[in-house]
Amino acid sequence: MNLLKQKLFAAAGWMKQSDPMAENTKTLLELLEAYGRGDSYPFHMPGHKRRLGAEQLQNVIAMDITEIDGFDNLHDPQGILRDAQERAAHLYHSEETYFMVNGSSGGLLAAIAACCRNGGEIAVARNCHQSVYHALEMQQLRPVYIYPHFNACTEICEGIY
Repeated sequence: MNLLKQKLFAAAGWMKQSDPMAENTKTLLELLEAYGRGDSYPFHMPGHKRRLGAEQLQNVIAMDITEIDGFDNLHDPQGILRDAQERAAHLYHSEETYFMVNGSSGGLLAAIAACCRNGGEIAVARNCHQSVYHALEMQQLRPVYIYPHFNACTEICEGIY
């Protein structure tokens, strides 16, 4: 087993504490922080290339990566991400937990497809995310619109309650 794989396994909690390699391994956060401090220029998503953004966000942006060597794959998690999903499922008392791909749009499309049959009806806030309208079209759903309360003081639509 190569050193990088050993470090990834240790970060995912797969190496026993009695294993001598476990003492020299890093957590997923430590690996991401080290990658963020590195000098490699990413030619992959996300588009901010780990270097742009407000000063307060620099640490987070530096660790915002995609599926690159040594970090696992959201589309087919086999390492650190699979372990994290299993821990999240345990935390939320669910049979399984999946991390989203393609941001909020992908999550909304997947959630609506999982909850609705083609041609069915769905309650939708009239000011919902644009991807919800895409899901309506893809699933041939009939929306039942709910109009959120408009707060005149803040000029913002509030939640549905």
